[in-house]
Amino acid sequence: MSNPLGRPRRKEYTAAELEELRKAKVEFEQSIEAMAGNGLTPEQIMLLTKLKPGRLYRQYRGALLRGQARAVNEVSAMARLLASGGPEKDWRRADAGMIKYWLDRQGGANWRAPKADEDGPDLASLTTEQLIELERALRPLAKAPLIDVTPNDRRDRPLAKEDEGDEDQLAEGEGEGEGGSGAGEVGSVGEGEGRAE
Repeated sequence: MSNPLGRPRRKEYTAAELEELRKAKVEFEQSIEAMAGNGLTPEQIMLLTKLKPGRLYRQYRGALLRGQARAVNEVSAMARLLASGGPEKDWRRADAGMIKYWLDRQGGANWRAPKADEDGPDLASLTTEQLIELERALRPLAKAPLIDVTPNDRRDRPLAKEDEGDEDQLAEGEGEGEGGSGAGEVGSVGEGEGRAE
């Protein structure tokens, strides 16, 4: 019998055909779930299944999410078994690296490794004098030679008691040196301005 709009009417499916279509749909959904569980991106799944993005996300979103969740659950269960020594809980067979990883991820804040800012003091906030003092205090522990970071230029080092009278000379003669007016010059060590001690 024909449809008055001109389109032929779809024939009725038999029970066996409906069951076959249902099984094919379930198998297709399971394959999408397996692909998502194996780590394929939705774009890769679209390439393999020839589905359009709208249909994949609209009809198979649950399969995508379930696949990823099942894979994470399976790997997590294996990681837990490795960390705990297997189903027998034999601690001699436990993997120390997996124990550390598991506690780092699942053990909460008390088990996490310290962050970069918790590694030690912020040395950038220390003055040059404090850094020198710290280096001298730690020197007996170091095997590397001592690096001389003492200022050579009179303008760079703090004034000592005997230099207090020279403070006015430094202020007046700043920038005037052996080679010219000194306009725009900043005291640089190593250009003949430093003094040997």
